Amino acid sequence: VDVYYTQDYTKADETAAAGAVARDGKTGYPVISGDGQVNFKVIPEEGYAVSDVKAEAGTYKNIKTPDETGTAGLYRLTKVTASTNVVITVTECVHEETEKPEEQSTEERDPAVSGTGTHVPGDAGSTVSVDTAAQTKVPAAAAGNRTAGSGEIFVPAEPAAAKPAVAKPTVTKPAAAKPDRTVTDGMSAAKVHSVITGQAGDGDAAGSTFYLLRLSGSPQKNSSVKLKWKKVKGASKYVIYGNKCGKKNRMKKIAETKKTSRVIRKLKKNTYYKYLVVALKKNKVLAISRMTHVATGGGSKGNPVSVQADRKRIKVKVRKTKKISAKVKTGTLKVSRHRRVAFESSDPEVARVDQKGKVTGVSRGSCTIYVYAQNGKYAKVKVDVS
Repeated sequence: VDVYYTQDYTKADETAAAGAVARDGKTGYPVISGDGQVNFKVIPEEGYAVSDVKAEAGTYKNIKTPDETGTAGLYRLTKVTASTNVVITVTECVHEETEKPEEQSTEERDPAVSGTGTHVPGDAGSTVSVDTAAQTKVPAAAAGNRTAGSGEIFVPAEPAAAKPAVAKPTVTKPAAAKPDRTVTDGMSAAKVHSVITGQAGDGDAAGSTFYLLRLSGSPQKNSSVKLKWKKVKGASKYVIYGNKCGKKNRMKKIAETKKTSRVIRKLKKNTYYKYLVVALKKNKVLAISRMTHVATGGGSKGNPVSVQADRKRIKVKVRKTKKISAKVKTGTLKVSRHRRVAFESSDPEVARVDQKGKVTGVSRGSCTIYVYAQNGKYAKVKVDVS
């Protein structure tokens, strides 16, 4: 089993994978909100073919087949919400070049092991454990048992009697830039606080999205900023973190609220500040916003005024592409750039978009592309895929 962090299937990120976590199909960052996916390619040994791929009900949305992903052998487990077991069954291909005997004992064939350890002639199941949470490997024997610090996809070793695997060269993909913070599903509020405040930088938190919270900021007079965000279903409270912009300035907890807006006061005028919001249901993280950068008033520093996309709706066919062009409008004050205009799909299973605005149809359906600026101003483009 090879694992791909994104929906770019040019090269596998992990070959002969021993584990994986649910990730954002566009950025490859671990996802903890229940919207993560696992892209994996099943490569049977010579003489075998995949006959079935199953997972535990209630822990994911669906399994996309190679016909749906458009890549031979490539499966996609979507919207992973909890640890789960994926059972991959392969069947020995029987060649009928000569007449087969009426009856064949299991000893005459390569024995294989099902996911439960039962000997099934010509039928082998590999158990794969998927977790949206941690990235630490645990022994294969622990697969399916979710413990603190466990998680990734676990593929048990082949039994001794199974046909030996052909050695494959390891393909190493250059590591993409990682965000500064990593927040793991299941962390307590105190642990989330520790992780976010423990690292410096202006980068987005791992697993963060724009479309869920759509956090934005705007100056209120010279020494205050108003933050606004969307309500997240099931959230019992929101925790706000912020500080002055700058890689050396660590995030600090500003406030907790049950509302969807907050005015931050007693700030320094003509200064850029950075903020993010975490939506919690008791101690469970539901969503993390993208980092928002906003300047206070009273000086020469400005903020984006609006974002304009060149279209409000596009239609694209599966596996075809279309381009969205966008521009950020500014006022008379100069805006120091902390983030380029960014693009994000509300459902990468329907359509994905890169950071140049190229939209690719993935499967039939509709979704929304959000085009947003560093202070959270945004435009929406409706996408219909057929």
